[in-house]
Amino acid sequence: MPFNLKQCHYLVTLADCNSFHQAARTLFITQPTLSIAMKKLEQEMGQPLFQKQGRKAQLTPAGRLALSYARKMLQLDRELARELKALRQNSQRDLHIGTYLLFSTLLMPPLLAAIHKSHLPVDLKLHHRHGFELKDALRRGEFDLILCIQDKPDPEFSCVRLKQETLLAILLPDNPCCQQARPLEGLSWPYLTPAALSGETLFLQSPIQQIRHQEDRLLEQGLKPAACKEIASIETALGLAAEGLGISFTMSCYVKALHPAHPVRYFATGNLQEAPWLTLYYRKELEGDPVLETLIHLLREIVQTIL
Repeated sequence: MPFNLKQCHYLVTLADCNSFHQAARTLFITQPTLSIAMKKLEQEMGQPLFQKQGRKAQLTPAGRLALSYARKMLQLDRELARELKALRQNSQRDLHIGTYLLFSTLLMPPLLAAIHKSHLPVDLKLHHRHGFELKDALRRGEFDLILCIQDKPDPEFSCVRLKQETLLAILLPDNPCCQQARPLEGLSWPYLTPAALSGETLFLQSPIQQIRHQEDRLLEQGLKPAACKEIASIETALGLAAEGLGISFTMSCYVKALHPAHPVRYFATGNLQEAPWLTLYYRKELEGDPVLETLIHLLREIVQTIL
């Protein structure tokens, strides 16, 4: 015999209110809607459940019997919901991701939204570290996955290359070096040779940052600066360049997260054939983990969309 949860809810509310008018208001439906629903239920059960006495709705013996089962069904539905919620919470696992602070700004909000929409049973824990610290933390088991920029795959870990990155020099638009730039096919930014940047003050990142490895390569490729100053923060180095105090550097994937106070120009530089990759690393024993594979799929889509 059909007896769905909506009918149970209507029946219990009507019995509690003892009035079609009040029950309809409680259920946020019209009184005719409630009357039609109850009449259909009575037809399905083959006997009346209520009898009207003035404005009151009194239960018949069949109505009292149906009411007892309706209450049980609603109670079972609530218990099922609680059990399912507990099951989801118990099966949810913490997943630790290590990455750079700038990537958290760009990628983590859409990733959290994608996890929520996909109902992936994880509680994402984000950690910020500098480049070469990330692999050490992954090796120690502090992270399940790291997102970083690397020159080549590390055979110690499983890896997924997401996107090749370009080192960019940041200059004021009126800097004479800009006149030496040339367009290259397939490149989003005009190209400046390392030698073209010679004679300028350079703002470099600290040695523990991966981008410093790329900056040091420029010095090996013919760049002869007037001076080098070490600035730990890419954003601070950008600010100094935007004030005309020298040249700073960034990776192409960081550009959308940077907001200089004054207009600047970005130029690709360095050896483009050796450009590093934005890479996901995880421990080999996690290969085939369905949750991790789903997370990697989400990250790949977000990187392709945003970066």
